[in-house]
Amino acid sequence: MVHVARTPESFDELLAQLRPGDVITHAYSGQPGALVHHQTHELAGGARAAREHGVLFDIGHGQGSFGWQAAAVALDAGFPPDFISTDLHRGNIDGPVYDFPLTLTKFWKLGMALPDIVRRSTLAPARRLGLQVGTLSVGAEADIAVLEVVEAPVELTDSYGVTRQWDRRLRASATIRAGRRLDPAALGPRSHHPVPLRSTLTGKTGVAAGSGESSA
Repeated sequence: MVHVARTPESFDELLAQLRPGDVITHAYSGQPGALVHHQTHELAGGARAAREHGVLFDIGHGQGSFGWQAAAVALDAGFPPDFISTDLHRGNIDGPVYDFPLTLTKFWKLGMALPDIVRRSTLAPARRLGLQVGTLSVGAEADIAVLEVVEAPVELTDSYGVTRQWDRRLRASATIRAGRRLDPAALGPRSHHPVPLRSTLTGKTGVAAGSGESSA
């Protein structure tokens, strides 16, 4: 998986180095060096050839990696993401990402069909990771996310503060893991605790302040 935008190489130069099955994440950011050119607002020239070659494209919304305009340009050009993901962390859980269903809602607002959104956020990434999950087929482990359509005004904001209004959103109604319904109030410790870190490049060790708080 390759994180793009603001890289020394151009986007097309980077694509030329990738192999089938490699994943571009943060592709729809709209920053320099991403799928959609930040000035011309055109799809990168090598994008279609890379997809035909087997390169895959992921959202990775994050704090600075999803732009309404870039996503709209890509979708209008017939270039939807292979995977829809949040890159959710402590820096964006209070906005602009908030949670997974709200990220899915943004692509619903952009015109993608709900079954397609669900597939690209469940089955497709599961298969790329070699996991036999992300499906409700007979005999599969019962991992189920129940989403509710809430028909009420909502503000949907990208990573650059651009907000679009809509009249509906997806909300997590229930989560079932291995056949057991999870209680959000009992998903783990909520106090901050240290997380030991070790760099595989430098060998240096350190401690990061982590949080055990869980979210949908």
